[in-house]
Order: sequence, then structure tokens, then C-alpha cells
Amino acid sequence: MEQLAQLHQQSAGGEAVGAERADEVDISLQRAVAEIAAVVAEGVETADSLQWLARIGCDAAQGYHIGRPMPAQDLRRWVASRAP
Repeated sequence: MEQLAQLHQQSAGGEAVGAERADEVDISLQRAVAEIAAVVAEGVETADSLQWLARIGCDAAQGYHIGRPMPAQDLRRWVASRAP
């Protein structure tokens, strides 16, 4: 991730950029990472976030939108409740 941060800084030319341009750079870098690595998103709290992650090719996600922490004995029931 440190290399990704360095790439972000380099892509912005090391200079201050507007928020809109910084967002474009962030999205481009996130998509690039999703293309070359297995990506697991953490902290997914909304349906919109989960849908966006699916659109950019995220492999897996976890967070309160998907499920709250639970005891191990409840996991089987939780998985079964989401089966198609």
C-alpha cells in the first residue's frame, strides 16, 4: 500500500490538486489495483458502496452492510439465510 500511496503522489505531480482531480486519480488507481490483484474491501457500510465495488471488479467485501460481527455458532444460519 505504501507503493500505491507513492504512485498517487507521483500521479498528482507531487503538487496540490483540486479535490475533483484527486478523486479521479484515486478511482483510477483503485481500478488498476482491482485489475491486477485479488481485492477485498473492508468497512463496506452501504449498498451503494457494495454496488460500486462490484462494478470495479472487487473480489470480496466485508462490513456492517453485509453482516455484523456474530458468534461462530450463528454463521451457518446467517449463510443459509442468504442462499439463493
